[in-house]
Amino acid sequence: MALKHATSGEIVEIEPLGPTIDEVPSTAIVRDDSIEVMRLVLTAGKTIAEHQVGGPITIHCLEGELEVHAHNEAKRLRPRQLMYLSGGVAHAFLAITDTSVLVTVVRNGSA
Repeated sequence: MALKHATSGEIVEIEPLGPTIDEVPSTAIVRDDSIEVMRLVLTAGKTIAEHQVGGPITIHCLEGELEVHAHNEAKRLRPRQLMYLSGGVAHAFLAITDTSVLVTVVRNGSA
């Protein structure tokens, strides 16, 4: 079954998950040839191994605390904070606490 992505003009609620955070999976919200937006949900201690994407990305912390490893350093991202990474920058994630972030990837049309 294909995931339902938002359509042009559709309003999507993006609220903190609160106590249900460990029950909600990561989900793609928007995906087309130009952009991908996803809510990434990570429970405390969960990691995402180092990887990179072709286009620039933003990581917007909705709740919790996420350690982002990029540019040979680690930075903590907290609620209401956003980080930008240029395309091709290798990065990894470590959830310090139960965390949800909104990740936006500018796609080059080939991924």
